[in-house]
Amino acid sequence: MNKDELLHFLLQQSADQTFEWIQNAWRDTQLVPKDFNWLGLAEVAAFQARRGNEFSTRLPDLVWAKIAIAIYEYLIEKTGRAHKQSFELSIMSLRAHCIIALGSVPDDPILDVNRIVQWFFQNVEMTLDEAREKAANWKERPLEEIRELRYIKNRLSIIKPLFLKESLECNQELSDWLELQEDLP
Repeated sequence: MNKDELLHFLLQQSADQTFEWIQNAWRDTQLVPKDFNWLGLAEVAAFQARRGNEFSTRLPDLVWAKIAIAIYEYLIEKTGRAHKQSFELSIMSLRAHCIIALGSVPDDPILDVNRIVQWFFQNVEMTLDEAREKAANWKERPLEEIRELRYIKNRLSIIKPLFLKESLECNQELSDWLELQEDLP
């Protein structure tokens, strides 16, 4: 089976069957064509997760979400920093969507809102005061600083709906970051 046929085949399977195939594939790489479209599978799995399960089209399908997150994490390991931020945003955006629909569940690998908050703070490479200072004149900043400010804004755009839907209680520091979001490039 070539890579396109395999992707099509996997998307015709149930989420549980697809997840089982992925786990087996990662144990024995000979099952997977070398140029298999992992990103395509992750994106379709994320779409399926958001679309909902077969029993309720309003609720996210957590098995498809687990598939998408697992593949994005796999891609982060394989591609390194070049695409890490994009894949992380995809993971956290999917988690936020599921949390807004289903609520936060502490210690759940998908539904724990604290994972998103920790991810935000672990990846902030400047203090709030530094971000405020740089945001005030961001057009005059070096391109790398503008990119970092934009990445902060993108991460805050995942957190803000959680706060607005009352899925997240903000401490003062996170509230201050959310207030800064509008000033970021």
